[in-house]
Amino acid sequence: RWGNSNSNSKLVVGRIGGSATKLPDDAVEFYSQLAKDLPDAEFWFMPTHPDLEKSFGTNPQFRLLKRDEIPVQDFLAYTDIFCYPLRTKIAEQGPRVVVEAMAAGCACVCEKRDGPLDRIKHGKSGFLVSSRPEMNKAVLTLAKDPILREQIGRAARATASRWSPKSWAANIWAHTLYGRNSADQIGIGSANLATDALAYIGALCKRSEERRVGNEG
Repeated sequence: RWGNSNSNSKLVVGRIGGSATKLPDDAVEFYSQLAKDLPDAEFWFMPTHPDLEKSFGTNPQFRLLKRDEIPVQDFLAYTDIFCYPLRTKIAEQGPRVVVEAMAAGCACVCEKRDGPLDRIKHGKSGFLVSSRPEMNKAVLTLAKDPILREQIGRAARATASRWSPKSWAANIWAHTLYGRNSADQIGIGSANLATDALAYIGALCKRSEERRVGNEG
């Protein structure tokens, strides 16, 4: 593995975090199909939903861990592809586990909504999908192409390395004031990365002051 300390010879598709309410209703069906499509791969979960335990508890392709059974960094070090399907009505504004997976150099496959839209550039630093068939296809594509996995993983790690508390604060502030396309509206570039958070915040302050003066006038 290019940047992982994985000594396991098998490809690992992992999913970490998330309460029982976040796992989609079709998770068993989805992972059953993936396991058939990738018979030499392993599927890791932490924590493990009871439905997964019931369906895959005796399946040697599945490693079903309890919450915090191993350190998160160890889990991610073994993970090649981080696949994060969610229940339809659940909104994930981070999600933190995806950011952690990107920082660990995992190739991430997420749904095309909420936080991942701000974290992942499709086809560059991960994959964003709109359906389970698309998610299955993305995982299979990554599984069969180690060079692509490395490229995506390196880009994901580079992207995550540019985030900081300041940049996250700038992003949240901008999103609150102006919406998702805020940075483009004030001419600074992409709010997703916010590489110069102080300049970004300064521009927001200037715009707010211009609004205030205009309203007073």
